[in-house]
Amino acid sequence: QRVALWFDEPFWMSARFSTSHGGQSLHQLQLFQALSPVPFPTWWSAYPVEAPLLVAWTGGPTAWRLSEGSRESIVDAATASLATVFGMTRTSIRRRVRDAVLHNWMTDPYARGAYSYVAVGGSGASALLARPVQRTLFFAGEHVSAGRNGTVDGAIASGSRAADQVIRRLSRRSLFILRPR
Repeated sequence: QRVALWFDEPFWMSARFSTSHGGQSLHQLQLFQALSPVPFPTWWSAYPVEAPLLVAWTGGPTAWRLSEGSRESIVDAATASLATVFGMTRTSIRRRVRDAVLHNWMTDPYARGAYSYVAVGGSGASALLARPVQRTLFFAGEHVSAGRNGTVDGAIASGSRAADQVIRRLSRRSLFILRPR
């Protein structure tokens, strides 16, 4: 389960928040893990962009249980988790939320509950899946990035690789001349 919460402001970066939390500054907050058991223990921000956005993630049995609930119950679990993590009331967190977007991997027909992973004997699968089809269809995504399955950096790296393949293919065909601006 992943829930992105959009707030009225990035309150965790404010001096007021810092003062009320023992002087602890969360201005450069990137990724944090809850120390207490909560439904959504993993959180990250858009830092270095100062956006009023925090993203929550959970997996395993908790994700399975949450996936059976309504959108509202999943968002409620995320806001309650954040309230616990920040030592705030649920009401104070909820009143700051302007929007919530969730991705329920358990009900996603393409993800079917998981990131990609390499099965036993499948160490060459990523390279095989990354091969272009007839030099016209190029693939990118964390599933085709060897050694980086299930990661954003794998998706980015494979996107860069696929873009390079397309550029090389187009330059060989002399249909387009690509020049930096």
